[in-house]
Amino acid sequence: MWFFLSPPGDTRRLYHTSSYVSELYGAVFGREDQLGPVYDRLRQLGIDEPTAAARTVEVLTGRPSPARQDSYRQRRKEMLLALLDQYSDGVDKAADELGAFFDHLRLVGVRGLVAEELSDADYQYRPEPEGRPAKERPC
Repeated sequence: MWFFLSPPGDTRRLYHTSSYVSELYGAVFGREDQLGPVYDRLRQLGIDEPTAAARTVEVLTGRPSPARQDSYRQRRKEMLLALLDQYSDGVDKAADELGAFFDHLRLVGVRGLVAEELSDADYQYRPEPEGRPAKERPC
């Protein structure tokens, strides 16, 4: 499966598709709802998931059972978790940056944001219509 994982930052597209090379692992691993036939075939080959008894022994001993070590489901999960770890840092950072931006935007408003970017406080305040008292300007 390692050879189906693209290098970090790879933005190439798969030939004759709109999919990115980084999405190839999905075709290799399959979606969870597509794995029934894969598990059936693995069982035919003698590769099965751990039984309830084997899982109990795992809990008691703290060691994975041989069935778990051979389990496609377990290996698939480990690979998907590794991919999640690889890409989640970037998403977490982007979410933090976007969150900080929108928190600030809620605090100062669109006019305040423009005023900050242009270093010109005149953009921050709307002129009041004639006959209405001017609102107090925040410091």
